[in-house]
Amino acid sequence: MTYRIILKSQKTNAKKNDGPKEYTAQFWTPGLVSYCDSGAGVALLRKEAMDAMLPSFVGKPVTIEHVEGSPEEIENAGKAVGKVTKAYWNPDTGW
Repeated sequence: MTYRIILKSQKTNAKKNDGPKEYTAQFWTPGLVSYCDSGAGVALLRKEAMDAMLPSFVGKPVTIEHVEGSPEEIENAGKAVGKVTKAYWNPDTGW
């Protein structure tokens, strides 16, 4: 089972000035998650926890690489390339 998000870019296509593009991406699966780099060990991420957290992704900025800071700081620094407009898991497809 994989969760999907829909992302809307903030920039328009330079060749066709037809507005921001919308993308769908798989980004999250249940299972073991390592936080060893921060000294917190390994944790089991369950689907129930993911379902509870899923709505919190909507409205968050999207970056190309990891950026430290609050969503407001990331957007104000010009590091965001888009924004999450929908986050969901479709039980019919498993995506």
